[in-house]
Parts: sequence; C-alpha cells; structure tokens
Amino acid sequence: MRPGLNHDDACILLPGDHEFIRHESYVYYRDPRIESVAHVQKMLEHGVWQEKAPFTPQMLKRIVDGLRKSRRVPRHIKTLLPEGR
Repeated sequence: MRPGLNHDDACILLPGDHEFIRHESYVYYRDPRIESVAHVQKMLEHGVWQEKAPFTPQMLKRIVDGLRKSRRVPRHIKTLLPEGR
C-alpha cells in the first residue's frame, strides 16, 4: 500500500500474515475472477502463477469477511457466498 493511494480497507494484510505478504497490502476485491481448475493447473504448469502455502482457516475467514464487507465487490459475486459463513 502506498500513502495516498485509494484502496479498499475491507481486509488489510500485514507481513507475517502469510509467506506471500512482504509489506502492508490489501485484498483487491473490485475485479474478482472465477477460474476453472484446468485453467489454474495450466497457469501453474507454465509458471505464470506460483503455488504457495494455503491460508490458515483464520486468514481465509478474514478475507471472506472482507469480501462480505467491501463495497467494491460486484453483487453477482456476493450472491455466490453462502449466508452466515
């Protein structure tokens, strides 16, 4: 995150939250994508994406809670989440 940069504060990630997070960051909820398993595997195989350790259940909950809270998530994405989880 850069000072003065407009960002979504629904879920702020800090160094130590996950091996991938090196500096204070935020989840970019504005442009979510739903990808097929085949596409994800292809991106991994071609080195476009790198596999990292999974998020802890607590971290995943923070991210999903942020998704529910964010005003920048498209409505059709929010409807995919089960209620109360």
